Amino acid sequence: MKSTERRKERRLGLRWPIRLSSHVIGQVETKTENLSSGGFYCILENPLAPGERIDCDVTVPGDVRGNRDGIAGTLRCQAEVLRVEALGMDPGYGVACKIVDFTFTKHLMAFKTSTQTN
Repeated sequence: MKSTERRKERRLGLRWPIRLSSHVIGQVETKTENLSSGGFYCILENPLAPGERIDCDVTVPGDVRGNRDGIAGTLRCQAEVLRVEALGMDPGYGVACKIVDFTFTKHLMAFKTSTQTN
């Protein structure tokens, strides 16, 4: 039986740092396994419930000249858990989330200026 692809957006295999928080799990840090304009997939040690709303901070890396920390910004979003799956013999749970709302905060770079005196 052929499975039907339900995703509307193209997924990118980006492993970006993400911090998830809710009243159920508290605050947990992991990495995305993939990311699209509509959602993300990550691995957690403990399962969440489908339908649960969570707050997320995705660290967006950046390779900008003079950017010492390598971070372009933070994507702060509210997401809804769509699917949770046990990973078979591997520990943890795969969690698929739909992004409901988001804001992007650009990280300001601290440039060091030097002055020369003669």
